[in-house]
Amino acid sequence: MHFRLQTSLRAKTLAIIIPALIMLVVGLYSVSRMVLMNGFSHVESDFAADNLSRASSALTNEIDNLQHSTAQVASQDQMSEWMRQKNAKRIAAQFTPGAFEQLRVNFVVVLDAQGQEIFSEGFELAAMEPDPVPADLVAYLGPWSPLLASTGANHDARGIALLASGPALIGSSPIGPTGSQGAR
Repeated sequence: MHFRLQTSLRAKTLAIIIPALIMLVVGLYSVSRMVLMNGFSHVESDFAADNLSRASSALTNEIDNLQHSTAQVASQDQMSEWMRQKNAKRIAAQFTPGAFEQLRVNFVVVLDAQGQEIFSEGFELAAMEPDPVPADLVAYLGPWSPLLASTGANHDARGIALLASGPALIGSSPIGPTGSQGAR
């Protein structure tokens, strides 16, 4: 027995149009997906680069502000005199809780020209109470340290120190009247 499939023109047309339409939709979906994803990828990478640039700029600004504050304190004549006398009590009187808050610093270490500690104090800004100076900070304060490498005028040092408690912004300036050489 021989069966002959009889189909109408309408059925044949649908049999051709439906697969063609499916292939067209799949093709358009694939092309538009590639174009859109590529476009979004570029937008996302540009957005990330902009954010990184802003974060880097903000960090640089904070480090520069810290260095400016450090240089201002270091260039005070009274601080220079107290360093010459190695008067830790007078230096400590300079760093009250209000001074830590105004300067926005968590610790201060004052060293003489030979790298010997004259004064150090830590402060927790969030709790507004004294806090110890990070113990691993000492690794950054030896004679090999760029913070102490040069005690001449205009030899400020700044950067980021990776401490156990987290990264810390660091600023160092020679103590003494403007234009003089002094301790750090």
